[in-house]
Amino acid sequence: MIHPKSLRGFLARLKLERHSSSRSRFSASTRVSTSRYVNQRTGLTLIELLMVVVIMVMVVSVAIPLVNYNFGEKKLRESARALNAYFALAKSLSAERNRQVGVMFERTPDSLNQCITMYLVEVPQPYSGDLYDARCYVRHNPYLTGFATNQEVLFDANCAMLTTNRSLVAAGDTFLIRFNYRGAAYAVRRHQVNNGAPATDKFIMQGVASVPGSWLPYDLNTMTGQYDFSTRGWGVTGVDDDMNGFVDDTAEEGLPVNTSNVPPQDASDFPVGFPFQIYLSPKRTQAQPIELPVGVAVDLAWSGMGAGGAEFDAWSTGPGMLPLTGPVMVLFTPGGQVERVYPGNGSFFQPTSTVHFLVASSETIQPLRAGVLNATPNPKSSDLNLQSPSHLWISVGPVNSSVTTAEVFYDPGAYTLDVCRQFARSAQSKGGG
Repeated sequence: MIHPKSLRGFLARLKLERHSSSRSRFSASTRVSTSRYVNQRTGLTLIELLMVVVIMVMVVSVAIPLVNYNFGEKKLRESARALNAYFALAKSLSAERNRQVGVMFERTPDSLNQCITMYLVEVPQPYSGDLYDARCYVRHNPYLTGFATNQEVLFDANCAMLTTNRSLVAAGDTFLIRFNYRGAAYAVRRHQVNNGAPATDKFIMQGVASVPGSWLPYDLNTMTGQYDFSTRGWGVTGVDDDMNGFVDDTAEEGLPVNTSNVPPQDASDFPVGFPFQIYLSPKRTQAQPIELPVGVAVDLAWSGMGAGGAEFDAWSTGPGMLPLTGPVMVLFTPGGQVERVYPGNGSFFQPTSTVHFLVASSETIQPLRAGVLNATPNPKSSDLNLQSPSHLWISVGPVNSSVTTAEVFYDPGAYTLDVCRQFARSAQSKGGG
């Protein structure tokens, strides 16, 4: 028989166990439902995810062009600063070494109006012959037609590098020569002359020069290259020695006439030929070149002298002609002036106005290839580099060599080169930097 107290205790424990079990089941179900609720509220549907992706794409598509534009403009300005500093380095080295130093713009072979690499160049030491008594002579050669002048420069046997192998000066190159270590320096160019048998090279003066004491008599056998350097006198009375149409004129005297003697002393009393100094074209130095970043180049098609000059354009030789392939060079004197500018055709000139270089995008520069004849019209008409105000002019003044940087001025109503250089010319006139 079960005692009543034991029965009540048993029933109380049973009720307590049922109550605990019920609470456990309720708590578990509550956690499950809450977890499901939370998971449903923090997740993303496919439509919501697609909307986020679309918004991100739209933001990126708007931001990338702005970033690229600012990055491209930054590269242009950094390139302009680097080129400006390179010019300053060339001027500094010229003063330090007491010789001409400059900057060379190397043309890209597949795009001759594009330059992405610049080098420092300097003029070598003057050449005065292989032996101390080397001499040069200037003469009129009537067989030289179609050249700047018919004045020819000859060198004696003591100048083997100019007579035997001619390795000192390449064909088509121009150099400067000074006679008797004083006076002006004259430009001379090595030309291929084909109106003789056999064809030969000649050193031809690029401007008429009167060099007393250096003339040689007229030689009928001018194209053989054989000259009689044993002749120590000049001037035959009654003979037009220099073939200029005048007999016994002052130019034939070689040296000024001494009127104190009767009859006056003529050039037959004086030796002919002078010692000389030759100043060669600039050569690359071992200095580190500068290379412009990808997408940036110096556009030589629009670079040149003065308000509207484009002398560095490879197409400037004209339609149906071979384009320029030589580098463009700007040479400074130790005093800081621009002494010479080489446009790339083997010759040079002394600038009288500002030299302008266009730092621009390389993408629109129209290709001109070496060895391919120029087409018509000039392909730079499709070059859009003058239409961007972010492109920059680097300008070098001819007298004080001040280097300035200015933006391209673009006016659709007056789209000419001189207008596009308006800011550059203004910066030079103010001497700004």
